[in-house]
Amino acid sequence: MPTPDDDPSSETPFAHESDTAEPEEASCSWDAFQTSILPPHGRLPSRASSNDRAIPPANFAVHVNGAAWAGWVRQSSPACAAASVAGAWNALAFGGRHASRAVRQDDVVAHLERCLEEQIRQKRARFERLLGAPTDEFEAELDAAIARDPSGKTLGGRSKIDKGMKRADVMRVVVDVAKEHGTRELDARDAAVESAAAAAAAAAAVRETIDEAAEDGEPPPPPPPPDLSRVPKMSAFGLIAALVREDEARAAAAAKEEEEEEEEEEEDDDEDESANDENAEDANAETGAAGDAKTAPGAVDEDAALLASLAAGIEMNSGRGGKGKGGKKKPPSRFAKMNKKFLAGFGGAELAETANDAGGGRVTTHADALPPDHPSAAAAAAVAVAAETEMPPAKPKRWTWRKDLCELLKKRGGLEKLRRDKPSTGEFGNWGIIEAMRRVSAHAALAASEDVDAPPAPQVSVRVAVGAKTKLRKGLDVVVRARGDEEEEWEKLRALFARDDTVLIFHLKNHYALIYALRESTVFEEGDEVDGGGGGGGGGGGGDDVSSASERAAVVVGGRRRRRVRELLTARRGQRPTAWVPWSEARETMLRWTGYGILAASVKR
Repeated sequence: MPTPDDDPSSETPFAHESDTAEPEEASCSWDAFQTSILPPHGRLPSRASSNDRAIPPANFAVHVNGAAWAGWVRQSSPACAAASVAGAWNALAFGGRHASRAVRQDDVVAHLERCLEEQIRQKRARFERLLGAPTDEFEAELDAAIARDPSGKTLGGRSKIDKGMKRADVMRVVVDVAKEHGTRELDARDAAVESAAAAAAAAAAVRETIDEAAEDGEPPPPPPPPDLSRVPKMSAFGLIAALVREDEARAAAAAKEEEEEEEEEEEDDDEDESANDENAEDANAETGAAGDAKTAPGAVDEDAALLASLAAGIEMNSGRGGKGKGGKKKPPSRFAKMNKKFLAGFGGAELAETANDAGGGRVTTHADALPPDHPSAAAAAAVAVAAETEMPPAKPKRWTWRKDLCELLKKRGGLEKLRRDKPSTGEFGNWGIIEAMRRVSAHAALAASEDVDAPPAPQVSVRVAVGAKTKLRKGLDVVVRARGDEEEEWEKLRALFARDDTVLIFHLKNHYALIYALRESTVFEEGDEVDGGGGGGGGGGGGDDVSSASERAAVVVGGRRRRRVRELLTARRGQRPTAWVPWSEARETMLRWTGYGILAASVKR
């Protein structure tokens, strides 16, 4: 049996994650327990790398969850989510893995399989409803095309090394299948629609001629809509081919628009360069003349006009109706609501009131009350026109059919993983752990209700209890922060671990496993003695002064520096309790990605 000090690296690739063939009891004997729990060399720690017994032993404490030790089950395939749920259930519900109603990995895999089947039905029903046709024939042809694909991959993959198809490759096959089997159907539909539209236009022309001959003075009735009753309904092949064609047309239009924008930018750059030639003095002279002219009676105050346009949320320099350089839409100006006194200094109180009204969405303009020769008259009129212009209606939301189809196919790939000879729960994250425990608990309650002699089944639930705080995580027992106090976080974890009704599941790097024990100790660092007069805490007092504000780890006792070690016992692969993970490493893992964390399985009796 591997010892806790022979931890395999989580970064080492391997084809098949599982426990060894040894039974669980091989890790539960007294000798195995001592090997797993106690420090190396079978004695309390003193020095970090020395056996000098002249140094007194340091502090040492172990917290063991005996229920987790008695409940864990062997992981026979890359199904760590299922195995960890089974172990937590056995620990909390019926007294260990040998109880009559204990569960194994395969039992939880069956619950997860039914969970995915339900999700696939829901996502397929949504896609078919929005598409307007059943997709069974399309999916069958898609499966055949994936099987013929030169990559040789499947939706879910064959193993952890031979992974499934990437999303881009799956969509490539989807487009090929839709075009191959749906183009002819789509063309026939388009021809039928054009024919019906032409017939409707001809009928409308005849009716208009009759109405003109009648000369009854009434407006002619609207033309009849085209009769689409004879247009054949399309299957999923044709409908998806139509969606693909729309996407391609939209992409081509966007590329053309981008090309035109680049040409406009090049023209603007040429104009800017022409303004900086040897005739710059003439241009400055003209600008100066224009500057003198704007102060003449009847001229427009450009400063006031600019401020008014900003207040109305428009750009005077663009000349493109709310678009800046390149034709790109700009957000509303931050000057939409401006102070009256500020505007009054540039164009008078009338302009300030007009601009303020415009910033509110409606305008009660006083432009007509201004004399024609008023310097702000033109600016006020521009504000009124801009404020009275209604915003165009929002475009209807377009169906992201590719996203919905990919989600459906991803769930199918996850089901394919579960149905391998060696099932994999790679499709499931924290939500899968929570849902699996809910289903196991509900199934046990149903079985207990059908057996009059059976005791009632306990209700076990799972929640994320330790990790980084997010918008969806508002009730964490232990919040791990990048600049948090590691000692304080550890104390909260220790209190949570010590609860009789709780078993912890650690989501570490791409793996789930129970937490079987916590261990904290103090080791003396090698090196010279530390001066007791320093900030380490005194020479012979043995105090616990902190040497770091963020982590109370290194203290000085008797002139020697000691370091506190905090670890948790789990499994880096499989479920056998073999890996002591430093708390600092566990924190770094949880801070690296919010999906990592520690889940708490709790029983409600």
